[in-house]
Amino acid sequence: MRSALKAVRLITSTFGSRGPKCVLHTSQPDLNDVWTFCALGGHNVVDKFRPTERARILWETLDGHRWKPPEQRTSVTITDALGRMLPYMELPHWKHNARRDLPGLSEGAAHQAKSRLVNTLGLEKGAESREIVTAANDHGLAWVPLSYRHLLPQDHPEHRPDRFKHRLPPRKSDV
Repeated sequence: MRSALKAVRLITSTFGSRGPKCVLHTSQPDLNDVWTFCALGGHNVVDKFRPTERARILWETLDGHRWKPPEQRTSVTITDALGRMLPYMELPHWKHNARRDLPGLSEGAAHQAKSRLVNTLGLEKGAESREIVTAANDHGLAWVPLSYRHLLPQDHPEHRPDRFKHRLPPRKSDV
């Protein structure tokens, strides 16, 4: 996946919007990966396990149609306080990393935000972070994973100039 993202970024930066159409062929069309591919300049996606749709999608792409995310079915956005937490929930130790990166986020605020996301997305109390991520995607929320945000154009709202470094929390004996 990283090679596809780097390739579409190179094509887009070299040719701009007049360049060749870029279509991702994948056996795992994960919503966040497709969102990232298109945020970097890609045009569409073909699921390798649905070969009968390939020709139609390629012709539509040549006609100027671009991939669109599913319609959003929740009031949460990726830019509000709750939505900004979702990319961290894709990773282990998400609370530690979110608290390091998001100013003013305490342990209590992270726990409260997780509970609010569980309620908003209609999940059962005690849902795991991975379940929250899946439910958010099912509700039409998509985001660029933290590890790819440095590849985005500088004017993209999810761009971050530095590469994300996953951090382990300190051991209790070190605190």
